Amino acid sequence: MPDGHAVVYRRLRVVDPAIERDLELHRKALRDDYRFWGEAVAAEIGDALARAPAAAQTLAEGGVVTLPLAPVLLVLAASSDAVRSRCLEFVDAQRSLMASVCAELSGARALVLANDRVARALATMRTPRSGLPEPERIALEAWLDVRARTPRAVANG
Repeated sequence: MPDGHAVVYRRLRVVDPAIERDLELHRKALRDDYRFWGEAVAAEIGDALARAPAAAQTLAEGGVVTLPLAPVLLVLAASSDAVRSRCLEFVDAQRSLMASVCAELSGARALVLANDRVARALATMRTPRSGLPEPERIALEAWLDVRARTPRAVANG
């Protein structure tokens, strides 16, 4: 073992307590992602792929897909007014950032337009999403740190 390098795992088992804690935090984050938006987005994509079997052929082996953030934001925002307000804050910040660099980057204009479409969809969305149990809504708002927030007024456009 080279000097200065700690043993992290032995025989396929993590033995460093700090690494084990970090690994468990990462696993929890992945479970929370799936719980709060992954399952709903996966179902939506699955339904879309079922309607377009040729599109399913384009997936990487194992069905790995890189997603734009818009479907995730729309799923999250449908959970409560507080979460929708937080999603709008995020999209507004993205729009401001993109507007500031739009002149410098050739592809930025498309991102600005995409963020504008998401902002309009969020602004006109009805909440809450049907069937979301109250404990799940409360957990989601806590996960996004929006429980104490007052939903901001939503402007169309």
